[in-house]
Amino acid sequence: MVKRKGKIEILPIKEVIDPYYQENEERIEKFVKDDLEVLGFERKIPKNCSFYPRILFKKAAFKKVRSVYRHKVNEIYEVRYLGGKIRTTGNHSLFVRTKQGIQPKLVSELKPGDILVDLPFKVNRSSKKFREIRAFEDFKEPNLELKVWQPLFDKNFEIQKAYEFALQSSLSQEKIGKKLGFSQTTISKWQRGVHLPRALSKEYFKAKEILPEKVKVTKGLMRLFGYYVAEGYARKEVDFCVGKNEKEIIEDIKGLMKKIFNLEPDREREITEGAINLVYYAKPVAEFFKYWCGSGAQNKHLPWFLFELPQEYFLEFLKGWARGDGHFNKRGALEITSVSKRLIIEANWLARMHGFKPFVTKFVAKEGRKIKDGKPLKATVAYRLVFAKSQNPFGGFSQNSPTRLPKVISVKKIPYNGYVYDFCGCENEAFFAGESPVLAHNTNRPDILDPALLRPGRFDRRIVLDLPDLKGREEILKIHTRHIPLAKDVDLKVIAERTPGFSGADLENLVNEAAILAARKDKKVVGQEEFLAAIEKVLLGPERKSFLLSEKERKIAAYHEAGHAIVS
Repeated sequence: MVKRKGKIEILPIKEVIDPYYQENEERIEKFVKDDLEVLGFERKIPKNCSFYPRILFKKAAFKKVRSVYRHKVNEIYEVRYLGGKIRTTGNHSLFVRTKQGIQPKLVSELKPGDILVDLPFKVNRSSKKFREIRAFEDFKEPNLELKVWQPLFDKNFEIQKAYEFALQSSLSQEKIGKKLGFSQTTISKWQRGVHLPRALSKEYFKAKEILPEKVKVTKGLMRLFGYYVAEGYARKEVDFCVGKNEKEIIEDIKGLMKKIFNLEPDREREITEGAINLVYYAKPVAEFFKYWCGSGAQNKHLPWFLFELPQEYFLEFLKGWARGDGHFNKRGALEITSVSKRLIIEANWLARMHGFKPFVTKFVAKEGRKIKDGKPLKATVAYRLVFAKSQNPFGGFSQNSPTRLPKVISVKKIPYNGYVYDFCGCENEAFFAGESPVLAHNTNRPDILDPALLRPGRFDRRIVLDLPDLKGREEILKIHTRHIPLAKDVDLKVIAERTPGFSGADLENLVNEAAILAARKDKKVVGQEEFLAAIEKVLLGPERKSFLLSEKERKIAAYHEAGHAIVS
């Protein structure tokens, strides 16, 4: 999910990044000059804590992208998880849930049973009172009016350019006409203001006197959009096909069209047995619906601004859509069906941004079906958006109800010949990806960086940094402890003396472990005792149930204990 110039879209990452590159160009980091953002997350820091080593999920939020990158590879990984699948390289990471918060884990190291981080993020505490669902929060009340005629006129952009050229040009009317392909008389009438080009004029539409210039974004308009993606189509007219017995829906559509566009149905006809078609011959309105919600069953989509509106607007859209294409199954789950994959994917993402957790299924409608006396229909791939009974947005939803966790089912390496892509410089180096969103992370650890990033010529030279000496370790410890409350007995020089061979990352890990140990003891400050215990933990690893040590581990333990004996 990306946001550009205020417009939110769900796009394949290829479509977002490829425009930054020329043909066959790769392995070059491209800095983003526009306002590109991706949906990532904000970290949660506990109260009264200026430093917290664990990564906790607070909410989903849009984050700016510094740069983008692409290069070709010959293999990728396909990760299947409960609810979807995602493809990435083995050098990239996905966030997983752990007892210590969320952590990035290399895709090449993922195992079946690992639980990914998806949206919404449910916090399962032992007490139901404190359970939470963390999702996207930055929705805003609409202050938006949509131009009714603009989608129609935008289709005729070339005519608009020709008209503007005719008004501004100093050429003769004859030369302008030859250049643009119009008669001299037509150019003359344009310049004298006798009339506009037909394609840009309202005068040729019978609804010109009653159609509004603009319509406000309201809950009613959202419900009408929902009816349209379910039961409507638009050509030169707008047509809603509804079951004959669905009188409440018929009256609702009529009422909304009258209230919003000041239109009554021009015809009510029966094409399909048991159904009625409400037909409105108003091309500007037909273009309006096509512009905001698509045309043709397989091309329907959400209006992009719906991603910014509060939950009640989404629910009104969902209500109209579900009344047309939805039903409740035997288990009480709400199922909404569409042949538009884009519509289903967008609705799945938006529902999850609002804290609901539907899932998507796919099936094939068999060929040979007929509508009335028409020709047999071809087999069609269709999709379902399913809200379990406990996730029903119209009743029964509870944040205490169980939900399906995105548990990894399989991780498979597959051959691939093409580009892979990455967003760089996002805050927390994370962004949601996949048809059913999971949190992805781009890796910056030098020991596992993609070789393409370290290829010859990318850097002028490589500088090898030796491990810090005693003074260096002490200074590094000062940096990593500057936001941590320390007890008076803490002597960083002593800690530095006991950590020969530690890298900067090791020392940072040491400080984090000491802070965690102090927190477990409900201490408000970190003492020397915690630092010394943390040294052993970093050296030997966390305590484990198995007492079998490798030869190398036995040597390290022996040297360490010998040191204790000498000191004592």
